[in-house]
Amino acid sequence: MKKLALTLLLITLRVSAQDTNAVVAAVDKAAAEDRFSGVVLLAKDGQPVVTKAWGYADPAKTTPNKVDTKFNLGSINKFFTKVAIGQLAAAGKLSLSDTIRKHLPDYPSPAADKITIEQLVEHRSGLGDIFGEKFMATHAKLRTLADYEPLFVSEPLLFEPGTQQRYSNAGYIVLGLIIEKVSGQSYYDYVRDHITKPLGMNDTASYAVDENVPNRAIGLTKRGPDGPLPERRANTNTLPARGSSAGGGYSTAGDLLKFTNALTAGKLLPERWTNWAFTDDLDGKGRNLGIAGGSPGVNALVEIEPPYTLVVLSNFDPPSAEQIGQAFRPRKRPINPEPPGEVLIGGPAEVPFPVFEAKVNGKGPFHFVLDREFGGVLRISADLASQLGTHIESFDVGSVHLGDFVAVAGQTAAGIDGVAGMRLFNSLRVTIDEANKRMVIGGK
Repeated sequence: MKKLALTLLLITLRVSAQDTNAVVAAVDKAAAEDRFSGVVLLAKDGQPVVTKAWGYADPAKTTPNKVDTKFNLGSINKFFTKVAIGQLAAAGKLSLSDTIRKHLPDYPSPAADKITIEQLVEHRSGLGDIFGEKFMATHAKLRTLADYEPLFVSEPLLFEPGTQQRYSNAGYIVLGLIIEKVSGQSYYDYVRDHITKPLGMNDTASYAVDENVPNRAIGLTKRGPDGPLPERRANTNTLPARGSSAGGGYSTAGDLLKFTNALTAGKLLPERWTNWAFTDDLDGKGRNLGIAGGSPGVNALVEIEPPYTLVVLSNFDPPSAEQIGQAFRPRKRPINPEPPGEVLIGGPAEVPFPVFEAKVNGKGPFHFVLDREFGGVLRISADLASQLGTHIESFDVGSVHLGDFVAVAGQTAAGIDGVAGMRLFNSLRVTIDEANKRMVIGGK
């Protein structure tokens, strides 16, 4: 299952009347080709200039998407969690330097003594993921944040806190638990009372999967447990019973515009904490933002480049919304693109290190170098990008198959077709034997 990934993007929105018409035409084409279903909202100075819906919220009932349809946000909920942490810090109820143990004294892992709130927010805690066999075995019972804790609390740290950065859904579950302890409310009630309700975001909540929610889009996926499906199916059997502080809530394009307007205007946080929300620095400057979330049948994108705000919500698999967002950006340079959405492993793959071979989109093999300092997923040479494009349907290393993710084109060394980061293997365990120049890629 795809991680509910939060993606930070360098963005430059390019908007004029001509560009807007061209982009709407491009979305029309994507929808006609069955590549997009959802809503696009473009605002200038906080006011919508384009709002349009495409596709179906429920194809079985021929229910169309509408501009106020509620879509699953994936990991965009993590930004609500970050704002909540900022609010509590601004109120003096916690500090970013506090350890988990200070607020969760009964947390059943010694890691709580050394992991800080700041490290949790910045994905530098060493905590891993919540998805995998445990998740699929229990997902229908996950209704509270405490229900999620057994998915990861007994797992060893991936690295010593603060020494590396790796995307962590588990870390944001812990942040939600801290919010609950400090505020005395459930995470869901805190977000309602301190973020969504004050802003009039009446169509935003972590609705339960079995709750009767009017005007909610059903996620439609072509991702099956054993590989691609011939046609889209409802993603209901991949969802938790209720989303969490790591993702899985619902909202509308209009509600998200209310949120971004309030955030930019400093209505949710004091000025220095607003700086922090945008830049991770209390004294940071700028109000640009790019966040995205994705999982099977879920893709959502929110971008701010004053005076423009772009919201794209889709009930198709990634990168359906992100590809629409790219049409508004002449500069397509993702800082942290999403890890592969498709991960299949027939057994451990032992390959050379640091240069290894892989087949890409059924062609090759090509030569890649694993760079543990590279923060992205996969960078490929301009020549390879011209041959295969940057949307990677399959990336096969021995018995390990990765697929459905976006690479970036860039400079590579002579004889090397691309550079792989550790995030390429985000849901796998990679063991490196530097002395013998080998690595083993296997399941966790």
